[in-house]
Amino acid sequence: MNTTTAHAHISIDVAPSVETLRLLWQQFERDPLRPMLLADTTAFLSAQHFCAAVGNTILPFVPHVDGAPAGMAWLYDVAMVTPKMIPVSAFLAVYVLEAFRSKNIIHECASEFLDIVRGYGLEQLWAEVRTDNVAPQYALRTFGFEQVAVLPSWKRYGGVWQNMVLYRRTLGISRERPWRESAACPTFGR
Repeated sequence: MNTTTAHAHISIDVAPSVETLRLLWQQFERDPLRPMLLADTTAFLSAQHFCAAVGNTILPFVPHVDGAPAGMAWLYDVAMVTPKMIPVSAFLAVYVLEAFRSKNIIHECASEFLDIVRGYGLEQLWAEVRTDNVAPQYALRTFGFEQVAVLPSWKRYGGVWQNMVLYRRTLGISRERPWRESAACPTFGR
């Protein structure tokens, strides 16, 4: 999927390689803001843990700006309906690399990303953001997420428990769900 803007060429890789994920995770680990941006309680403590979970518990997406990886978004805690293991709801995490934080790539990629996950059949998308991290809260509201709750002392960042704001976006997919029989639907946990 590609989007071209006047400033940069944006694309989203929906099937990034293990090597791409490993290199991105190494950049996350070197980021001085990592303790503020990625919770201590994140299940993925290393690139190896993250890559091992791909396809079972997470689905990664890598936005590229002019061909360079700019960060990663991933779906986790995917709720599925049996017997076909159909994804209906998931949590969203986003990590933008330091060099791209001022370039507004989230706004550039958001509608394309939402189209992709809507195409997978997800009915709801959830996100948790620290109460003191205002920029992502603004971005979520801009893209149709509604605040559902404030969760006191919910996640630990840099060794300190933080309050989190819980957001939800209803994606409004077709009730008939013709995609459920197609190859476009990801296979989680199969």
